[in-house]
Amino acid sequence: MIPYLHEPAWERQPREPQRAYQSFCRYREMGAQRQLEPLSQDYPLEQLHKWLSRWQWVERAAAWDQYLAMLWQQHYHHQQQHQQDIWRQRQEQWRETEWEYVRALQRKVDAILSLPVTRQRTVRDGKTVIIEPMNWSLGDVAQLVQLISELGRKALAKPEPALHPLLTLLAQRMSPSAYGELVRALQEFSQEGLDS
Repeated sequence: MIPYLHEPAWERQPREPQRAYQSFCRYREMGAQRQLEPLSQDYPLEQLHKWLSRWQWVERAAAWDQYLAMLWQQHYHHQQQHQQDIWRQRQEQWRETEWEYVRALQRKVDAILSLPVTRQRTVRDGKTVIIEPMNWSLGDVAQLVQLISELGRKALAKPEPALHPLLTLLAQRMSPSAYGELVRALQEFSQEGLDS
């Protein structure tokens, strides 16, 4: 940024005429399609070129783009953080629920294992004893133990770390004006949605 610009650069500068500043504001809002021609309805192009040079419109507009990009990135980061917090809380609640299931299933398995594998039944004559299998098998218990093991490992697993937003990387690698255009495009997309 030019050292003698007052901060913030996109604001009206000391001794900048009001009409020059108003024209700059219109120029600033044009985004990547910034041109002087649309402003020539109000002022001659020669005058606009003088203002562009004297009041450093290009540099000030780039500072504006960077500012918008920073605001959008902060908003995006805040929204991402909020969503991550919501899902982290849901994940933690689900892990607690899974852990309760694990404990309940473990109690069931313990109860099943304490039961006999077979049952004896005496026929009415009192002499004949019939031995029958119970309604469960060791295979059933093995499946329950495997399920408990899987649920337990899943419930106790560390949550995966959240990914850093792609925009942070792009902000570091792109020129401010290109990044500003990307931000504008994303803002338009988020406003228009997928239907456009």
